[in-house]
Amino acid sequence: TVSPGSGSGNGSVMVSLSANTSTLTRSAVLTFTTQSSSGSQVTKMVTVTQTGVTPASDDCGSSTVSYCSWSSLSSAVSGSIQTSGDKDWFRFTAPSSGTWVFTASKPASGGLSDSIGTLYAANGSTVVATDDDSGGNFQFKVQAVLTAGQVYFLEVKGYVTSVGNYTVTATRLA
Repeated sequence: TVSPGSGSGNGSVMVSLSANTSTLTRSAVLTFTTQSSSGSQVTKMVTVTQTGVTPASDDCGSSTVSYCSWSSLSSAVSGSIQTSGDKDWFRFTAPSSGTWVFTASKPASGGLSDSIGTLYAANGSTVVATDDDSGGNFQFKVQAVLTAGQVYFLEVKGYVTSVGNYTVTATRLA
């Protein structure tokens, strides 16, 4: 918004900026050019910088040394992908051999809009199974044959920049 002065050569400019919700700092250069009554121009540049937000501490780790424990596959686990690139890892021991299905869901509000699930063997690098959207509504549904007593890791992450809350359930198929 530009408000002209009352003939004194003074005026005001109001600039509105939206909040920076990214973790990255952003800057912009605003250039103002005025013209005097004699026709000469004066240009002023102003740099506006907004620092990024500090991400919340991670609710679950993202590796074989930093993870959340999933003590019973008969209970659901929940978590939050808090920033773009965040990953949550859950460590569990298969209670019985057979085909297991891990399905993500999201709450009605604040949910992870697009989840990806990857099941790893105990070493954390061998992919057992992975899925993006088979669970419907852009949620994963990972299916794999597990061996009783073996340790596995389930990684949950958002697709590209997706963030939000999620719940994962595990079901053993008959």
